[in-house]
Amino acid sequence: MKLSENTFTAEIRGNVFCLFEGIERMTEYSEDRIDISTKKGVITVTGTNLKLIYYSEDRIGIRGIILSITFGGTEC
Repeated sequence: MKLSENTFTAEIRGNVFCLFEGIERMTEYSEDRIDISTKKGVITVTGTNLKLIYYSEDRIGIRGIILSITFGGTEC
């Protein structure tokens, strides 16, 4: 099911997995940083050994040791 155009959701499981729905695109990808663009701003996930579990038109799943998640420059 595709989310409404203005909807964004995040699911975080501990410090090892996160899922974002309602994304526009990934703008940076390395094993210690992933930047994701949404209509509402940019999400930055930092950590170690970050891997994309899946990446589709509007969803991204990330696994690794997640140290921080920021949204628009503000830590979540």
